[in-house]
Amino acid sequence: MKPEILILDEPTAGLDPASKKEILERIRKYQEDRKVTIIIVSHDADIVAAYTKKVLILENGRIAKYDTVDKIFSEGESLEQFGIEIPKIVKIFCELKKKGLELNTNIYTVEQGKEEIVSAITLLKNKKKGV
Repeated sequence: MKPEILILDEPTAGLDPASKKEILERIRKYQEDRKVTIIIVSHDADIVAAYTKKVLILENGRIAKYDTVDKIFSEGESLEQFGIEIPKIVKIFCELKKKGLELNTNIYTVEQGKEEIVSAITLLKNKKKGV
């Protein structure tokens, strides 16, 4: 079979973190190799944030939001109104911003978080040096 669209409903449900990552990487490779549209239905916002390009949120059977991952997850805690547990890294950066730290809150993966923190520390060091 060579589907143009592949719909996967909770493809990693019940798997340990290593197995989840392996399955999702295989899905990504399949999509890249075959150039097909893959729709992943998931309640795991961490997976959605790390492995998708667009997000569609349903509320009571209707489309509540549809946009890029960047746009959707930049809204942070407001997503909880839809019963979505936002990615842990989004929560961390929202809390850091509440504490007064000047950090980009459009962070939704651990890698982005690491880069943002390293950048903020470098900027802080340069300010102290007068650079």
